[in-house]
Amino acid sequence: MAGDSFFLTFFVVALLAGASNLGGLVVFRWLYMKPTYEQWRWKTTPTFPKPDKVRAEILQSFKGILMSALPPALSIYFANAYPGTKLSRGYCGVEPHGWTYLIISTLVALVASDFYEFFYHWCGHMFPFMWAEHKKHHVFPNPTPFAVVADEPIDQFMRALPLLVFPMFAPLNMDATLAVWFIMFYSWGVYMHSGFEVPWIDSHSPIINGAYQHHVHHCLAVPYKAYHCGFFVKIWDNLFGSVYKGECFCAKCSQAKGKRSREEWDKIEKPDYAILWNPRYFFGFIDSEGKPKKA
Repeated sequence: MAGDSFFLTFFVVALLAGASNLGGLVVFRWLYMKPTYEQWRWKTTPTFPKPDKVRAEILQSFKGILMSALPPALSIYFANAYPGTKLSRGYCGVEPHGWTYLIISTLVALVASDFYEFFYHWCGHMFPFMWAEHKKHHVFPNPTPFAVVADEPIDQFMRALPLLVFPMFAPLNMDATLAVWFIMFYSWGVYMHSGFEVPWIDSHSPIINGAYQHHVHHCLAVPYKAYHCGFFVKIWDNLFGSVYKGECFCAKCSQAKGKRSREEWDKIEKPDYAILWNPRYFFGFIDSEGKPKKA
């Protein structure tokens, strides 16, 4: 069994984490490779990032993927090597706790994880020693779906830490917990970092923390100004007073102000992201124009 070997467990979890990131690739190709006017009308910031920025997101994401796999791999390994101990009370399957416990414990872990993600993120802006690490994620003010886990290793390890710590306190179904993190958290993260809003999620919702709010965070959140650090919902930002109250520049409001016209669309530079699939560019041998880089 993979769980009997830490290294094999880590390898499998890292593969699963990497596979979940393929969703970001699909969304990027849909929204950025050949964007349409109708799609662009819902982009929070009208400009598109340069290929160099997207390449940096991808490279930084590789580090994030590896670090995000470490806490769950440790938890699964502890559950197999030291079952029922304080190191991990995680389990797989339905028994011995039954369906009711599985569903309730997973929902509790989801809410607790959402608060943890908010609070750790909020602290990353409010404490200088934490901002020193977190600011490396803010080099992407105009993020794409590749920026979801484009964090430095320490930051990403801390974000995934609930997957290791929560099963130490209570029996937690690891199958359901990993599914929640790799599917729900990552899928919502892709939407939040996509740079595009969707008409059926109102950016003025008092409850939902969406793509517009996270774009505000990337653009305006700095040390001691922790705007919209929440993940799924706004409740934590409301409680901590970290809701942005300035002039709204969401896609819907921009459209109402006439800022999403055909004329403006025609003036916008649409980078050719095809260069990203060129290995020579990706590994730094040529620049975004296909010219060799000087040694």
